[in-house]
Amino acid sequence: MTPDTQKLSLFPSENQVKGGAAREKQMHRRQLLLILITGLLVVGAWSLRATAAVPRSTPPPEQPPPAAVSRGTAEDVRPETPVGTRPARVVAHYGFGEDGYRPYAAVEFETPAVGAALPGKVVSAERDAVSVKAPDGIVLSYARLSRVLVRPGQDVAEGDPVGLALGPVLVSAERGGRALDPVALLWPEMSRFSAEAGRVEEERRKLAEELRRRALLAALEQARAADQAGERARPTEQMGKLIRAAAEEASLDPALVAAVAAVESGFNPRAVSPAGAVGVMQLMPGTAAELGVSDPFDPAQNVRAGARYLRNLLDRFGKLELALAAYNAGPGAVERYGGIPPYRETVEYVKKVLDRLRR
Repeated sequence: MTPDTQKLSLFPSENQVKGGAAREKQMHRRQLLLILITGLLVVGAWSLRATAAVPRSTPPPEQPPPAAVSRGTAEDVRPETPVGTRPARVVAHYGFGEDGYRPYAAVEFETPAVGAALPGKVVSAERDAVSVKAPDGIVLSYARLSRVLVRPGQDVAEGDPVGLALGPVLVSAERGGRALDPVALLWPEMSRFSAEAGRVEEERRKLAEELRRRALLAALEQARAADQAGERARPTEQMGKLIRAAAEEASLDPALVAAVAAVESGFNPRAVSPAGAVGVMQLMPGTAAELGVSDPFDPAQNVRAGARYLRNLLDRFGKLELALAAYNAGPGAVERYGGIPPYRETVEYVKKVLDRLRR
């Protein structure tokens, strides 16, 4: 068969069949690859549309750190708010700190806004305390503030608010490391002391002596009034019966028992002395227990025990004056001094009982 005849044959040769199959497989692969790419493009487009449809959540704006409760500025105080630079009352005066003796004052202001008592520069502003240094070197400190309104390095004029306070404010002052009394320094008319701490102890000692003198005078006056009441006191009918019965039981003169009861308590069954003596005959707890008294406020028990105790003292010392002195000062004091102890109270006690007995 000639080549021309071969080209015009209606039946492909074996080589032609193999080549056509190869081309068909290649085309099939291309179609599959095209389908895969198209599918990926479709899925990607759908994902983009879905993402765009969902609104994005934006993070909240960054918040500044919360300020401390005690911090603020002077602008926090309203213009109509009065500012106090002078305390309405001095609550406490003087005290001791960690570094030794440090004069201080706890003062109350009439207004919640505390103003600088002296102009100067803020040298420290802590959580609840402020210190202001004046041009003359005095450092004035305020503590126990509920809110601080200034910052370190800030200049303040007299009367500018430095803080807010809900209660007493601790105020202290110093200059050159030497403590000063802030009340005497700033408000001398409200202080009984000098501003210099070196003189405080001497002045406090003098004041303490004066207070003790006044207390002693008041105690003497009270005792004098009680003595006068005892001298004028008269036993009730029921008390008189108790005294007579107790005196008879102890073999004593009823007038003597009545005189002791009058001077001791003014016949008051509820009387209690500063030393702890109780009842009509003013029995000490130990003495009452030794005499078998279960209720020293019971006038019957108290008077009977007091009369028995007085009888014992008379038998022991043999003289009425010594027995009365022992009833007042204790038998040990009488034995120690060999007679009436040189105590003013005891000497006057013996005299008062004897004077009443002689009436």
